[in-house]
Amino acid sequence: SFVQIRMRSSGDGDESDDGDNADGDTPGDYDFGTDGAVSSEDDETSLSQIKGRLRGSRASEPKERVVALLRSKASELQSKALAALAEEASEDPFAKIKGLIQDLIEKMLKEAQDDAEHHGWCNTEMGKAEQKRGYEAENLHKIAQNVHKLEAVKGKLEVKTEKLADTVDELKNNLGNATANRLEEEQQNADALAEAEAGRDGVAKAITTLKRFYATAANKAKGLLQTHKGPADDMPDAGFDGAYGGSQGESVGIIGMLEAIQDDFEQAIRESEEAEKQQATDFAKFKRTTNVSLKQKELALTSATADLATTTTELADAVKELKDHQALMNSAILDLEKLKPACVAASQQETAAERQQEREEELSALKEALCIISNGGDSSDCGSE
Repeated sequence: SFVQIRMRSSGDGDESDDGDNADGDTPGDYDFGTDGAVSSEDDETSLSQIKGRLRGSRASEPKERVVALLRSKASELQSKALAALAEEASEDPFAKIKGLIQDLIEKMLKEAQDDAEHHGWCNTEMGKAEQKRGYEAENLHKIAQNVHKLEAVKGKLEVKTEKLADTVDELKNNLGNATANRLEEEQQNADALAEAEAGRDGVAKAITTLKRFYATAANKAKGLLQTHKGPADDMPDAGFDGAYGGSQGESVGIIGMLEAIQDDFEQAIRESEEAEKQQATDFAKFKRTTNVSLKQKELALTSATADLATTTTELADAVKELKDHQALMNSAILDLEKLKPACVAASQQETAAERQQEREEELSALKEALCIISNGGDSSDCGSE
């Protein structure tokens, strides 16, 4: 008879081994007799099984510790990489786990380096694009202000040139009308003067003729009275004495009336001449003043027209420049939009700092797992279990 002694290997708990227990006993439970011999029909086979079970128990303990650590850290850090490694480690032989961990560490270090390079590239390119956008925004603001200024100047010049053109036209029309009126007045004055001079000359001739007639008639009458005395003197009276000498008494009134008419003509001549002189003086003054004003307005119109042409050209150039810089601004904005998916984390995505922090925590867990493996399952020197 044998006394069964059940011994449990330390650290196994109630967990099973890798499946080497073919007889259904719990891994780590072994039966010994009172003399220390194994109660089996085949002593050599029983000892061999015991040694295999002891080796399996010792080998599975570090593996289970590593797998448990990886699963715990995967849950804590919400790490898919650690979770996948834990599952792979639980299925692979213990000897492969160290290689898996080292491969993942190298992969993460490479990802960290790639992220750093990508982050640097993003910072550079985003900086360039933002600087370009800011530069073009500033240019657009300045150019837009210049466009507004030129539009205001152009508007004022258009009003100014229109008013000056109207003024020039009005001055020319006034001068043209005044010139036409002056020519008409000059002709009227000339006709009136000629008519008055003709009337004066006619009256003068009439006065001269009458004076000669009455003077001659008076002289003849006087001569006849002195030289013709004879039988005829005894003839009956014919009603007048001596030769006919004209109506000398009435001649004074007629000549006086003609001389008065002559004076009227002389007055008309003087008035026509004075009117012509005054009108000519007034017209000359008006013409001189108008021409001076017209010259000034024409010069101002020429200058304003030139300024308007220059401003119109500058405005066209400014508008083109504004469009060009707007295109550059749009290009800068488009560059930023293209960079955002690769360089700017969305609200639901991790930032570069967060990814780096998570990666460092994952690397720390992997190094701890590697340490446990290197220490044969002892985690006392490998950080927190």
